[in-house]
Amino acid sequence: PEQILDSAVHMARSGVHLIDLTMGEDPAWHDAGDAGFDGLVALAAGVKRTTGLPVMISPGLIPDHTLAQLAAAGIQWYACYQETHSRRLYSALRPGQDYDLRMAGKYAARAAGMLVEEGLLTGVGETSRDLAESILWMKRFGVDQARVMTFVPQAGTPMAGLPVTDKAAHRRVKELNAIAVMRLVLGDCLIPASLDVDGLDGLADRLAAGANVVTSIVPPEQGLAGVANQDLDIEDSRRSLDHILPELAACNLKPADAAACRDWIRGRQDAHARAVKQAG
Repeated sequence: PEQILDSAVHMARSGVHLIDLTMGEDPAWHDAGDAGFDGLVALAAGVKRTTGLPVMISPGLIPDHTLAQLAAAGIQWYACYQETHSRRLYSALRPGQDYDLRMAGKYAARAAGMLVEEGLLTGVGETSRDLAESILWMKRFGVDQARVMTFVPQAGTPMAGLPVTDKAAHRRVKELNAIAVMRLVLGDCLIPASLDVDGLDGLADRLAAGANVVTSIVPPEQGLAGVANQDLDIEDSRRSLDHILPELAACNLKPADAAACRDWIRGRQDAHARAVKQAG
């Protein structure tokens, strides 16, 4: 926990507007039951308190009461990726994990007052119809941040040998097309331009496609790693603001300030609360 807090403080001082605690479905929390989840809440609350920034958390499917505790601690964001809304494809990507339970977690987070990020994978056998149906589901739900990323096989995992039949350029275009369609369909939803797949070199194309948030910012010399590409552009500082801000300027864009980020989050939470009240 001390290392996580130190890294969060370092990132806050560098100028980021949100701390994303990307952790996956860590057995350290899940195998310990409520005791583990209490530790998770304490950690997230500590990051929120220490940095003063909005916090996103992605621990996988967790109990509803833990989501309520996170919301009460001021954690505004819950990221829980379905990866696909095709039940056929989901069963291949997440064997043994219940589709409906994972979906229910997003609704529970929304009911607790949290904003929800949904995520899709491309390059895993999905069809264009699968992607379209996922984006339409996102619109119906009203996701607050919608992410799409190209799948990168990882050594030592069950999907390490997944055949990648599409050429790299075609796979990249598929992700960019998905971003563009999301922008057209999802209105003012936040859409990340992730640095995790192509690093800084892929940022401009994602922004041009319609992304409006730069994510997967990872500072050097902190012992942190990426997800799809563990060390891409990290230790040479190309995933730090010193390199990202000039890239934005080259795209004729300028970053919003932290106050604008907080105001957007607050406005979005207020809009969801009004919708719940009207529906009730």
